Amino acid sequence: MKNRKVLIILILILFVFILGLLSIMGSRNTNKEGTYKTYYDNGNLHSEANYVNGKLEGPYTLYSENGDLLKTINYKNDKKEGLSKTYSEGKLLSEQTYKNGELDGFNRIYYKNGIIKIETDYKNGMTEGFFKLYHKNGNLKCKVKIKNGKSEGPLKTYYYNGQLESEVIYKDGKIDGPYKLYYESGKLKEFLNYKNDKKDGLSKFYYENGALKTVYEFKNGKLEGLTKSYYESGELAASVNYKNDEKDGPAIFYSKTGQIYFSETYKNGQKINRKTYNKLGKLESDRDYPYIEKN
Repeated sequence: MKNRKVLIILILILFVFILGLLSIMGSRNTNKEGTYKTYYDNGNLHSEANYVNGKLEGPYTLYSENGDLLKTINYKNDKKEGLSKTYSEGKLLSEQTYKNGELDGFNRIYYKNGIIKIETDYKNGMTEGFFKLYHKNGNLKCKVKIKNGKSEGPLKTYYYNGQLESEVIYKDGKIDGPYKLYYESGKLKEFLNYKNDKKDGLSKFYYENGALKTVYEFKNGKLEGLTKSYYESGELAASVNYKNDEKDGPAIFYSKTGQIYFSETYKNGQKINRKTYNKLGKLESDRDYPYIEKN
């Protein structure tokens, strides 16, 4: 009986020793050192990297199953450092620079034809500098300066042919000042004023022939006052009054000859009356609508 107990104790001691040995061996195996490669089931190389004391050091390369290069990344002390590139179907898709594991420097994304699509500057992992967007033909599509992660200064967009499409000014990430939108022909299409990212003041919309289309008045982002619309030939088409972004008061609609053909009256956005007129300007109908008080 005594020998049996001794045997059991020896077996337990041996078992614990073996577990400790396996643990040590396992920790050694996870601490990669030198060149390390992985493979697909078909035998093709999947990835190749270099390790120093279990940490990535130097170039890391990734391949597709058919052998195409997919990605190259440089590491320093297990963090991305320097130039990194991504490929698609054998063509460069993007490239960016890292410092201490964060984006720092240029960042570029490409179209399949090799033309730059997006170009951005980074500093300490944040966009800093100019952001540029390009058309497939290489012409600039959009350009703006980024400061502390926010748009700052003029932002301009361009049509495919290089013609200016729009221009606006940003201040601390918000639109502040005039906004202009152009037809592809170069003629002014819209002119709006912004204050602290909200429409404020007079806004005008134009036909491509240069004739005035609509005039709006905004106050702190909301329609306020009289709005007028015009036919392309220049005649007044409608005049509508707004208060706190809702129709309030008369809304009158005109024919090209200047004749009123119907009018409506609003109160706090609700229509309370509608009148229609014939071609001679005589009243045809006059209808009132119930007004419902808002809570």
